[in-house]
Amino acid sequence: MQNKPALEKSFSTEAAEPKPHKLAQEFSVFINGSFDDDGIMDLTNMDENGRLTGGKHHHGTAHDTINGQATKIITPLGGSSFALSLQKDDNTAFYNGLLVVDENNKLVVVGGYCLKDPDDGRPKVALAAAQDEGVWVITKP
Repeated sequence: MQNKPALEKSFSTEAAEPKPHKLAQEFSVFINGSFDDDGIMDLTNMDENGRLTGGKHHHGTAHDTINGQATKIITPLGGSSFALSLQKDDNTAFYNGLLVVDENNKLVVVGGYCLKDPDDGRPKVALAAAQDEGVWVITKP
């Protein structure tokens, strides 16, 4: 008979570090139908439950603080994805999107944005007949 080594069990009293959320990364931002470059959204502060506090949107010389939530959703065919809702901390800009590409370390969130007047909360009027709303896409890498 061959002697087998005894199995060693190790127990740790330390809690395991929570795994970062899939969307806790920096994303390139593109807006409108022409997909103008609109800087970087830093979502690295997102916790493992998808809650974002103190994220940053760096665009031009502006650095806005953003907060929000990523929520896991079940797709009609039984898969899963994430809905993402973000807003500037002064509630003047809102971004809502859906993770539509998640493969080979490439992530793409597509949705829309709306800029609001800080005084009355209604959408800002960019021109006499148009609201300041548009298409919003963030990508990684």
